[in-house]
Amino acid sequence: MTRKSGPAPLPANVLKLRGSYVPKDRRNPPEPPKAENDLSPPTYLDKVGAREWRRIAPILQRLGLLTVADIPLVAQWCQAVSDAETAAVEIARIMRLRTITNRRFDAEVRATLKNWHSVGDRAANRMLKISQRFGFTPADRVGLDTGEPPAAGNLTESNPSDPPTEGRGQWGGLLA
Repeated sequence: MTRKSGPAPLPANVLKLRGSYVPKDRRNPPEPPKAENDLSPPTYLDKVGAREWRRIAPILQRLGLLTVADIPLVAQWCQAVSDAETAAVEIARIMRLRTITNRRFDAEVRATLKNWHSVGDRAANRMLKISQRFGFTPADRVGLDTGEPPAAGNLTESNPSDPPTEGRGQWGGLLA
């Protein structure tokens, strides 16, 4: 069966959240089963990726967006977050060394810096592509309707160091 050109069809649960789901107008294949309650991170994720998994997987599960079929994609999101953070840390370390030694970079250090920038850019691009699938960006959340806005501490653990969510709309604390 060939698919028509254009963007990939959105899953039925995303359409329902947006309020645009009409069963007669759209024939979606059956949805994969929802993910289990045990949301332990995949073993191949590093420490930063596992931390991101523990942050994002429960949120996606509560919204009904995490199915068994989505687990590898969410794991890729977590690995991209880890890669981006690692690149940022390494770039900052190299720049601190330059400040401490107060000298110009040689060609080898410039190449290393360029490589870390490339790693960070690739990770950011992967994160952007995956985030669009799950509605992580504000533009992708426009029109999502889950009924009532989430309570401030309902979807994420409260952390005193987190910035306040007031003034950011009903989704302000969702993925902050």
